[in-house]
Amino acid sequence: YRYRTSYVWSMKPNLLLSFRAGITRDPNRSISPLPLTGAAATGGCDAGLKGTLDCRTPRVSIENVTAFGPIFNGFHTGFQRTPVTLDLAWSKGKHQYEFGVNYITQPDAYADYPTTSGSFGFTHQETSLPGFASATGAGYASFLLGEVDTGSVTSSVDGRWSTAAGAIYAQDKWRATSKLTINYGLRWELYIPNHELQNKISSFDSAIPNPGAGGRLGALSVYGIGPGRNGLTS
Repeated sequence: YRYRTSYVWSMKPNLLLSFRAGITRDPNRSISPLPLTGAAATGGCDAGLKGTLDCRTPRVSIENVTAFGPIFNGFHTGFQRTPVTLDLAWSKGKHQYEFGVNYITQPDAYADYPTTSGSFGFTHQETSLPGFASATGAGYASFLLGEVDTGSVTSSVDGRWSTAAGAIYAQDKWRATSKLTINYGLRWELYIPNHELQNKISSFDSAIPNPGAGGRLGALSVYGIGPGRNGLTS
């Protein structure tokens, strides 16, 4: 989705003011088409699974058998760019002066709902005979015994990031002679680092003790204001 607006004001015959602004949005959304109901909504808990993040039937892959269960529950993202430009053009004698301001902000939002109910794979390895792994065993037999070969649980994640940049500039096009034109100017730019609205940012800091490693130096430094945080927000 793109929205644009512009305004040009001829203040004087040799003085022109221009304003431009816009918004570009790139939404992307994919949600599981139908919510799980009935037995599928509680299949994981009914089977006695522990450690998953919801009760729905997990994703189950069995060697040589069609898999069942949801692959993922969905995601959505929204990227936006909002540029604004204001400039003034002034013609005087042999000079064409221009002064301007540029600004752009880019907020991004995302949410990912993966396999919170778990994903499990079953192969023949768990039910094969020692020394005859390639010729014995069956994935379905491993499934009936609950002998999982691979397993994972992924938590949902969401975030809202924003960054911005701005600049001011002044320049001149000077017609020094009929055969020589000199262009010169100055531009100053400022970049505003990324910020996550809920301070879901962390980075490795080799100077802080790690309580999970006997106090050895080297741990995650969590952004934000308050106990256990580093006082930074970007």
